[in-house]
Amino acid sequence: MNSVIKKHLVSLILVNYNGNLFIEKCLESIKNQVYDNIELIIVDNASSDNSLSKIDKITKDYILIKNEKNLGTSKAYNIGAEKAKGKYLFFLNIDIKLEKNCVSKLVNICEEDEKIGVCACKELSYEGDEFHHCGVGMDVFGYTYPGKLGRIFFTPSSAFFTRKDLFLYINGFDDSYFMYRDDLDYCWRTHLVSYKVKQVPSAIIYHKAGGVSRGRKKKILSPRKQKGQKFILSLKRRYLGERNNLITLIKNYKLISLLWVLPIYFVINIFEVIFFLFLGKFKVIYHAYIKAYLYIFKNLRDILLKRRDIQKKRNIQDREVLRKMEKKIGKLHALFETGIPKVE
Repeated sequence: MNSVIKKHLVSLILVNYNGNLFIEKCLESIKNQVYDNIELIIVDNASSDNSLSKIDKITKDYILIKNEKNLGTSKAYNIGAEKAKGKYLFFLNIDIKLEKNCVSKLVNICEEDEKIGVCACKELSYEGDEFHHCGVGMDVFGYTYPGKLGRIFFTPSSAFFTRKDLFLYINGFDDSYFMYRDDLDYCWRTHLVSYKVKQVPSAIIYHKAGGVSRGRKKKILSPRKQKGQKFILSLKRRYLGERNNLITLIKNYKLISLLWVLPIYFVINIFEVIFFLFLGKFKVIYHAYIKAYLYIFKNLRDILLKRRDIQKKRNIQDREVLRKMEKKIGKLHALFETGIPKVE
């Protein structure tokens, strides 16, 4: 086991955006890893706080990339990966802490099976008192669904461990997403080239969900303990989520699947628009639907070019991918669990 730990370099790519409240604890957890072959690449998305001034107090051994503006998570990750030399890439958000043996657990499990392409860590709350997930499920419309032991579809990009050769082969994260659904899209493409998305419950992380981005609950709780809590979403998150979700479907399904998935998807959207009209939520209708669809029409050529590359590389049929998806509708589950979100 020790020979494995010392043999392969892991490139840990940390994205920072105004992470003043979290950067010290995040860096401390990286520094305290028992795994002793890590290169640290910090990509800063034009932070306006003093978070970068705290780095040298904790570590001197890192590469710093400063973006002139906030490019989003997916593009920042890709920029960091361009500098990475490791066999494995471990992408992290700034509001994450790692258990001390997290990296070693991930490397060791991947060394046991070369077809493991992505690993899902066990995510707990930042304080460690609530279980969040160990990977997430997905329905046929791209909506998320709670993951189960032995049954997940993807893992969130807040802590995302993957092989560099796979990352390069499938062209990394789609940086047009900015953020949200980039992780789901990456894992879908991972499935299409016959790599596995593997749960690793022994690799533990602590996440301040919504610590940096807006999209939060009044109190951060486990997904199973949401009743009575008001879930709050920003208009930007609502827009990016819906837009990126539809792009993901267009890119990754075969045409025959799109012919039945998209009509049902559009019907769901129509009912949602009618519902928000009834509530007088006109801003939600514009951002989540009109603006999202306008973006897709405007950028359809680029989306179809990416689709062509994905379909060329895939080596399994949709029926095999569908077996990995939930047969229930994720949006309905979220509605019953958390109620109607407040959009700000």
